[in-house]
Order: sequence, then structure tokens, then C-alpha cells
Amino acid sequence: MLMVERPEDMVDHIGAMLGPGPWVSVDQSRIDDFARATEDFHWMHVDAERARETPTGSTIAHGFLSLSLIPALTRDMWAVRTRGGSYNYGMDKVRFITPVPSGARLRARQEIAGVDRVDGATRIRCRNRIEIEGQEKLALIADTIIQIFDAEQGWARSRASSGVSA
Repeated sequence: MLMVERPEDMVDHIGAMLGPGPWVSVDQSRIDDFARATEDFHWMHVDAERARETPTGSTIAHGFLSLSLIPALTRDMWAVRTRGGSYNYGMDKVRFITPVPSGARLRARQEIAGVDRVDGATRIRCRNRIEIEGQEKLALIADTIIQIFDAEQGWARSRASSGVSA
């Protein structure tokens, strides 16, 4: 795990490739839960019998399910010791490259792509490459941006905490 003292210290690690992170299973139960949460019941996600006729031979995870797993897939890659609170500022350049079949496992590699100081905070841009176990092509690529407030700005934490969770 990459550990820095303050959010702005991440500038020294631009270009660093972190990971891979742990494998995370994307089973049908997780896909069904996501379908209920988002009300996206397209048959390619929830109808295993019909999906057997597709090129993947099974249902596939929602692209946004795979995307939403980025915090879990990257949470132990880097941390900041002295900081305030944080939140997900946004995303850029999201591309869904390969469908994720039900039962597949995903993991991430993360590159520190940029660091920008803003009023009382630091925005850290990370390029996330989400891999599917046993497949050459990535599931997706997404650039995420997290904003971490300086410790003096509030939401201060007394212990080191991950760069990807609030």
C-alpha cells in the first residue's frame, strides 16, 4: 500500500501503477441485487435461460455494477495519514470494454493520473483498469476523481484512512 502524509503529497506519485487489488466475485446474486437497486431488469442481466443463447453463454453484470465496485477493488492501494474528509468528485473517460459474465471475478490496477490543489483540498485523478480473471481484455477503464480536504478543513480523522472511501 502506498502511504503518504498529506493529500498533496500524491503529486510525487503521478504515473505510479498500484495493484493489483484483490479478486471480487460478481455472482448472479450480486447482479440480481443490483438489478433490484437500479430497476434495470434487462434479460441479459437476470434471465439465465435466455442468456445461454448469447455469445457469453450466461447473464452479464451491468456495466454500472462493475463500475460501482471500483472503491471495493481499490480501497487498499493507497492512503493518506493526515487529512480531512473526502468524497467522490466525479469520473472521466469511462469505457465498458468487455462484458462481465455472471460468476466472473474482477480486480483492479490503479494509476495515479493527476493531482490538483483546489481551495483547501486536493483532487486526485486515478485511472482504473478493471480486469476479468482469465480474460485478456479489460472489463472497463475509468478515470475517477476523489477530493480530499486538508485536515484543517474539517471532517478530520485521527487515523490513516483509505484514499477511496469517505
